[in-house]
Amino acid sequence: MEYSTTMPNPRQRGVLGTTIEVATRSLVQEARQLLSQLGDGAMSIAAYDTAWVARLSQADGADVPAFPKCLEWLRENQQPDGSWGGQNEYYCDRIISTLAAVLSLSRWNRHGRDDARCERGLQYIWEKAGLLAHDPFETVGFELIVPTLLEEAQRLGLRLPYGLFDRYRQVRDKKLARIPARMLYNRQNPAVYSLEFMGNNLDRELAAHVQEDNGSVGDSPSATAYFLSVWGEEPRARQYISRVTSGESGGVVFCFPLEVFERAWVLYNFDLAGLLDEVAEEAQPHIGYLRGVWDDREGVAFSRWYSARDLDDTAVTFKLLHRAAQLWGDPQYRVSLDVFETYAEKDHFRTFRFETDPSLSANIHLLDALLLCPEEPAVHPMMEKILSFMRRTRSLRAFWFDKWHASPYYVTAHAILAAVGGCPDLVADAVFWIVQTQNADGSWGYYHCPTVEETAYCLQALLTYERQVGGVPAETLDKGADYLRACRWGQDYPPLWISKTLFAPLHVIESAVISALAMYEQEIG
Repeated sequence: MEYSTTMPNPRQRGVLGTTIEVATRSLVQEARQLLSQLGDGAMSIAAYDTAWVARLSQADGADVPAFPKCLEWLRENQQPDGSWGGQNEYYCDRIISTLAAVLSLSRWNRHGRDDARCERGLQYIWEKAGLLAHDPFETVGFELIVPTLLEEAQRLGLRLPYGLFDRYRQVRDKKLARIPARMLYNRQNPAVYSLEFMGNNLDRELAAHVQEDNGSVGDSPSATAYFLSVWGEEPRARQYISRVTSGESGGVVFCFPLEVFERAWVLYNFDLAGLLDEVAEEAQPHIGYLRGVWDDREGVAFSRWYSARDLDDTAVTFKLLHRAAQLWGDPQYRVSLDVFETYAEKDHFRTFRFETDPSLSANIHLLDALLLCPEEPAVHPMMEKILSFMRRTRSLRAFWFDKWHASPYYVTAHAILAAVGGCPDLVADAVFWIVQTQNADGSWGYYHCPTVEETAYCLQALLTYERQVGGVPAETLDKGADYLRACRWGQDYPPLWISKTLFAPLHVIESAVISALAMYEQEIG
């Protein structure tokens, strides 16, 4: 890839220190501006959720699409290979998105307008269904939702390789056997986020209180659209769907709002670069928001409008609140370590209730948070539990995968950030792996396509390791920073974060880029 840089590389071209200071000041200003833009959560469009909303008919009962812009978005955003979903071919994401889109278009297919689109989508599923096991992790609720969608497709007579999905029906039955029927409608059960898996079996009595205070089901447009289509007209659900379809494009995000997650992760990235104090005026309202939604027993969820709190957001928020108390000398931000007892299992910490596969990244973020509390007696055994978990789950003794992000660079970089101070030997091979897999243009990208996001994570990790241990080639750091400077404004953010489909948290990625570049300027300064 050929590119020109707007800022020369100081190591290579001898730029004066004043230029570094100017660059750093510019990044601080970018951080301030980004903090001023935080709100409900800036996310990429999800074809899956758009398809569910596109199914809805008008509130008056007329058999007419209530949101025709969603249908048009589906028609305009089919991939060249016939699928729907993110730019990178993550099979779970593409197949569930494609199946939902075909069912939605079939719902409103008039005079054969969408015959060709549907046929191309079905053909994609035929071609790729046998490759699902190639994904490192399934998307959220995949084993619950896909069997239900396939049952609907079968009723419509759609030609699909149903036998290839038999194992998901078996997994679904096994998983549901572990959860009492009443709990399936409990808002604190994360399964509610995927309520559409109920299909025609929604229990109206048990579902009477499934909605959150903002009218949504699980803060999810797809689950809410399903509920509205099966339950019948419900004003609060209809108002929620109207809010998520208020944009011009016709596309719908995977979750709305996502305001706790966005604030926490943006501030997390700025804290890595030591920027929190410099942007204190802009950061304090967001820290205050996180403190306001904090629950002493379970921490936080990704949104105040979602009842199922989780370890990942709780650990990051815990760290930020403690950092705020340290930086600003304000004890109101201090929260108790006891909150993590809720998530403790024998050999790891779980992310959600009824979790089948533990999340490494959630444990890593807890490890990172615990580093701020070395004086607490409970900290050492908690850290040892997490470090043992990390040792057990390495791939080829070099890197890690995780169920919340499709790229191993994300979780591996965060493992380095959390462990390098106390257990550098655990992550030394990971540092070597990152250095060796850098592309010639300075970028990183696991899916044969370099991304600004993955490059930012790798640069954050390598700079931290260089500062605390050393030995990272200067050329690796220089080329990574050059790539970010050159490509950060001209590249879309491919969805890599895992939910029911893949998504890109736009402001979070921007904050990671700012953080990485700020860390680099500090390193060379």
